Amino acid sequence: MDVNSIIIGAVAITLVVFIPGYCLTLALFAKKELDFVERSGISFILGLTTVFVLYALNKNLGVPIDTMTTYIVWILICLAGLGVWYKRKMESDASINK
Repeated sequence: MDVNSIIIGAVAITLVVFIPGYCLTLALFAKKELDFVERSGISFILGLTTVFVLYALNKNLGVPIDTMTTYIVWILICLAGLGVWYKRKMESDASINK
């Protein structure tokens, strides 16, 4: 393995774990509650949610862990986090405008 493939792999794994975790931190914590460093740290922990959901689906429902289910779960976790964040943001904006 050369250095380039190691760096690309590390960046890819970091993004795959970081993005859903960041979406979930937006859903769980208000934008001003956490600074970027705290949000980033929690994002890596919450980013493992994809792995736990895939494992639970496999063991409880027999859903195979393959590329397609991984993509679907990853996208659903991101969309769920962003959806909750957007709903909370709209509710807070509506209460401010009253």
